[in-house]
Amino acid sequence: MTIKFAVYYEKGEGDRALAQEELDTGKLVAVTGMSADMEGHVYCPQCGHTIFRSPKLGNQNSTRPPYFSHKKDVNHKCELKSEARYTRRYKLECDALKDIVNNRLVVIHGFSDDKRSLESDYVGKHYVEAKPDTKRMVKLGKDDSVDKVFSLPSTMTSMTTVCRNFDLNLNRFFVLPDGQVAKKLFALLANVNKVSETTSRKGFYFGRIIKVESGGNQQDNVLNFHLEYSEREGLIDEKEATINDFTLRTTNSIADQIGLHQNVIGRYLIMYSDIRGRGRGLSVRESKSSEVALLPQKYDHLLDAL
Repeated sequence: MTIKFAVYYEKGEGDRALAQEELDTGKLVAVTGMSADMEGHVYCPQCGHTIFRSPKLGNQNSTRPPYFSHKKDVNHKCELKSEARYTRRYKLECDALKDIVNNRLVVIHGFSDDKRSLESDYVGKHYVEAKPDTKRMVKLGKDDSVDKVFSLPSTMTSMTTVCRNFDLNLNRFFVLPDGQVAKKLFALLANVNKVSETTSRKGFYFGRIIKVESGGNQQDNVLNFHLEYSEREGLIDEKEATINDFTLRTTNSIADQIGLHQNVIGRYLIMYSDIRGRGRGLSVRESKSSEVALLPQKYDHLLDAL
């Protein structure tokens, strides 16, 4: 199985698998972001064993897209070798709680614009927004084909916090509001340039801003952010259509709250939303500042790989 990202750990020793603490502190790199000095020090983000880049850096003869993979001569179990490699279910509530405490699992109950919930506490490398005693029932467990409901706390309530330490969050398991399975964040993120139909189901989307269209200077005036999109055939409200555009549609007020009035052309937006129709195009319509954020540019290369 190919792997989208690897953990670069400079102090790694040959074929020795990294411990979980070492994986948590290593740098996540995309296959296109690997440099020659990283060779021999890249590891599987799931099992911690050494992995390799194929083709090797400097190989000008290969026409295949580069990828990471496990070494064939190493026989060990790893979730990234299976089709369910980016998902996780739990048999016991205590196992899910342990992963939350160790920052391997993030449960999001919902997104909130309440300023009190957006005042993040910085704990070690991790921002914690929700109060630790805030718990809700989450259908995340499965045992002998029977669904199990756990009481789990939420630690994030805004996309801004998802974007902080994005290189670390990308490799964590996330449970979205109303979600019933934990998935790696990079498996949840969908490029809007690959979306071809409307949907009422909310999810994580990202896109690169190519144009800003203002409807006026008043706080409640509409502001459209056109995202990179290639024309294609698709469905708008279950009707066949040629789709030629994708926009984030919001107001000046919300844009001000998340810093979208600055120089944002070429920047990545990450959003939690459903997908609606807008004329011959698709649209994300945000009424909450907590559901959209600008990705810090130092993480662009990670989304370039998705």
